[in-house]
Amino acid sequence: MTTSEAHNFLHEQLEALETFPGREESVTTITRYSLYPVMFYRTNLWTHSQHVFWLVHAMMPLIQKHFTHVDEKRLLAMALIHDDAEIITGDFQSVLLVQMTPEQIKAHDREDIAAAHAIADQFPETFGDYNYRELLVEAVELFTMESRILKYCDKFDGLAEAFHEVFAGNTCFTTNQTNEQGVIPTPLQGYHRYFMEFPRDNEDLRCWLRENEPIFRLYNLDETRAQVETGTPHTRESLNEPTGHLQYDWWRSVMMETKDAELITPLHTQVES
Repeated sequence: MTTSEAHNFLHEQLEALETFPGREESVTTITRYSLYPVMFYRTNLWTHSQHVFWLVHAMMPLIQKHFTHVDEKRLLAMALIHDDAEIITGDFQSVLLVQMTPEQIKAHDREDIAAAHAIADQFPETFGDYNYRELLVEAVELFTMESRILKYCDKFDGLAEAFHEVFAGNTCFTTNQTNEQGVIPTPLQGYHRYFMEFPRDNEDLRCWLRENEPIFRLYNLDETRAQVETGTPHTRESLNEPTGHLQYDWWRSVMMETKDAELITPLHTQVES
């Protein structure tokens, strides 16, 4: 699918979602990274889902090279609704999982699945050419290869959002928060662990991960701690300037290539300080 075709498909899917009562208002008001008191360029589920859409689209040639049966349109549609269960649960930050026991994690997963079914009960049965409930439950339960590829793109966007704050000089994102359970990993610490464990937990995807090493490379945590000290607010022009961090630069290039002002303008419009 070309970029132009992807834009058309995105427009069609967003139009279909307009028939879901109250959904757009809900996903635009659910903000991300609530653990952090300041996020210069705070995102919400609306922008995040479109980020993931475009990451899936950018990775699709590599995905289909190894997994020829993957339905690109279906995976892109899943990207747009993958977090809809959070309309009920609220945004959950995966760094908190390190503080949870296996039993608590299983209980959390059950809550997510129940929320997916509950929100599906509220919305139309079909979403474009797909069964909305089936698509959402697959995205939440991760029982297919496609849903796990989508989860990788989901986490990749979360990582890039954190780097976007670090390169803007937001020290909140390199400072450990605490709660009643103790110290919480920073986003970069948490995602480092996730991406380190992903190949071990997804052996069937290793060929895909090895193919494009710059994108899938683990980043150096020590270097990222230093980067925040020299960070400066983003501008429209600076978004095209390489930082030297391959993953973050690739993410920015994907977003810039969409030429979608609704996605690009928030990347250089600071909303918190």
